[in-house]
Amino acid sequence: MFSQKQHQEEAQQVGSQFVRYYYNLFDTDRQQLQNLYTPESLLYWHGEVCRGSTQISSGITNLPFNKIVHVITTDDHQLTPQNYILSMVIGQLQMDSNRPVNFHETFLLKKESQSWMLINQAFRFTS
Repeated sequence: MFSQKQHQEEAQQVGSQFVRYYYNLFDTDRQQLQNLYTPESLLYWHGEVCRGSTQISSGITNLPFNKIVHVITTDDHQLTPQNYILSMVIGQLQMDSNRPVNFHETFLLKKESQSWMLINQAFRFTS
């Protein structure tokens, strides 16, 4: 039987691996991100809401830039009482040749079968 500390350490490891995988896909092949969402997933982007894997993927794929690079400054992850993982990411992103901008993003991950899926996500540019 795992202790709460062991579960938290696992959540930290899984969350950290997930966000790095997510941003790598976002930076290299945004169309593949659709596989990380469910039909019930919600994405809040500066107050705008996208629902479901198809709408979220379409919104991400059609963003108005060709090249993007995410740099994670810090990421924190915690296990919720329902065994989801809540992840908070702070970093910078650079779109095309524009100057880097700061961002804050929160993910709620749920394990379905053997995969972790994005259930809720919130994104904001920060100053």
